[in-house]
Amino acid sequence: MAGVSIVDVGVLVSETQAFISSAGYTYCNSPKLADSDYTDLSAFEFTRQADNSSEIERTFFHFDNAAALSDGDDVILYLAFGCAFADQNYDVAEANCVGRAVRALLCDPNGQISDPAVGRCKLLSEMHVDPNGFSGGPVFAIVFDGHLTLKFAGVINRAGGSFVHFIKAPYVRRLLDFAVSSYAI
Repeated sequence: MAGVSIVDVGVLVSETQAFISSAGYTYCNSPKLADSDYTDLSAFEFTRQADNSSEIERTFFHFDNAAALSDGDDVILYLAFGCAFADQNYDVAEANCVGRAVRALLCDPNGQISDPAVGRCKLLSEMHVDPNGFSGGPVFAIVFDGHLTLKFAGVINRAGGSFVHFIKAPYVRRLLDFAVSSYAI
């Protein structure tokens, strides 16, 4: 979040051309995890806005434990999605246009790295774009558990070379659970 004001974080609603700002945010500030990339993850609160608008609600992923990848799952393939800055067409001042482009990356599982909160996968083909802007994109996994199943694997925190690094789903869930308990009335 370095260099980004909290008031500049929100959801663009295409149908109404509205910008909906978040109602707050949560991040990890634990000294125990100070050396982990987990501290790069932030969660923004949009519950009230989503409850009041089906346009906003349908842009969010319904995250439950059954949909989350766990370390014991047999991953066949990862699907990572990101919005490279070079692909975006933001011409708000002149043409009132926000052209968004999403790239899909296919990746092989690539073992555990030293940070237990972070997963890594290796691209199946060369990335032909600067990955700057991919951070925050979702990563899904196709797993075999008697049949093929799609599960949420995590959130990209960095990409480059031949690899995508992501905060694993259980750690994303941990931050979201903390956020929900913090915002409970």
